[in-house]
Amino acid sequence: MPSPKLRAAIAGLTGTFAEPAITSLMTSDNCTSRPVAKVAFEVPEGNEALVARVTFLRGARVISVNPFAEGERFEYLMPILAHEAVHCDTEDGIAEEIAATAFDGFLYLQLLAVDPELAAARTRVARELNIDAVAMINSGQRYPESIGILPSPGVDAVLPLTNNASKSFAELVANAYRGLPNAPTPAETVATAYTSLLAAAIGVELKNPFDLAYLDELLSLAVDGGVFANAIVAFDLVPEG
Repeated sequence: MPSPKLRAAIAGLTGTFAEPAITSLMTSDNCTSRPVAKVAFEVPEGNEALVARVTFLRGARVISVNPFAEGERFEYLMPILAHEAVHCDTEDGIAEEIAATAFDGFLYLQLLAVDPELAAARTRVARELNIDAVAMINSGQRYPESIGILPSPGVDAVLPLTNNASKSFAELVANAYRGLPNAPTPAETVATAYTSLLAAAIGVELKNPFDLAYLDELLSLAVDGGVFANAIVAFDLVPEG
């Protein structure tokens, strides 16, 4: 991990629900039984438009973070690394990407509570994180008054006043990964670890993190009311009614 900024981002996960990413990436305690081979600013192999991507080098993971993100604050890179750490095996699917993006969005909401100025940036990575965060605020099937990932009753557009027709966070992410299979994939260890910490904190049963109905309810219950309120203020949102 040659970049000091990326090292700061991975260290910043300490004390958050995404801390298991550190062990998974930096040690052999993961599904590959090897530490990550490299985490660096480089064009993601196979898709130069992605913010970041996991590939494999002789069985070990490589996390390529697009060079356009090199000028970003390290706080914006923390959710990116938390997301990519979820991907350990070579099987990926839409539900896995929805869950990984939901986890990085949930972490970003925590960061916004600490520094609401993060919402004001207009850089590429900041914009993507902000869009996903607003989509989470406007989603939530089990508890519409909280955050979530599934459609909220009465919400026709998760990103109002835009030309995006997605009705939920999950649909927004799924549309971005249309090339992936929609079939279930095995639960990833890091995703399960994230879920376990959140479930234990609020006293609910641990289930498959790629069960989107469960994840929708878990995140709705796990978000702190102050974090939710601070995010609404940071984005200058006006609740309906």
